[in-house]
Amino acid sequence: MEIAINNKQQMIQGINGLAQVVQGLKQIENYMETMVHLEDKYEKMNNNIALIQQNIEEKNKEIESLNDDINKLKERTLILATDNGKKKEWTKTIQSLAYTYNGGRNTLEYELFHRTIINDCYAHIYNFYQINTYVDIKIDDYDEAIKLMRKWFGNKQNIKKSRNRKIRDLIQKIDKGTIKEYERELCNKYLNQQGEDM
Repeated sequence: MEIAINNKQQMIQGINGLAQVVQGLKQIENYMETMVHLEDKYEKMNNNIALIQQNIEEKNKEIESLNDDINKLKERTLILATDNGKKKEWTKTIQSLAYTYNGGRNTLEYELFHRTIINDCYAHIYNFYQINTYVDIKIDDYDEAIKLMRKWFGNKQNIKKSRNRKIRDLIQKIDKGTIKEYERELCNKYLNQQGEDM
């Protein structure tokens, strides 16, 4: 009987030991599940971080692209099309320079050459900036364009070339019979003043 009790106690101890091992295995299994769960969360977090970094990089590229667009827009912004004050200043400057070389508004030179001189100056500026109209001058080029205009007017050869070209054009019109009477009178008057006669 004692043996049976000992065997029973040993069996109970064995079962208790086994229960502890099973409980330990369950704890290990729970721990492993927790580890797998944490690893999944960590992996998802890393994926989220990678996505966030990718989004940040994309947004930075978008910002860089927008900054480039803004700079290009600044380069392309046409000051005379957007700034009425500058447009008035431009017109006043070129008109006053032309008046200076034509002797004022009520002169023969003004009647004959004013428009031609202005057009030739514009042609020079258009050619320099590769544009078709003065309102296409960019913000960044405005001050330089004013200097270019003043420089053109400052070269007396430019004025002389414009006047000579206008007189040649009028003489060709006279020869072809396509000149208007008031242009003929102005041309004759100018040539008489210059000591030439038609």
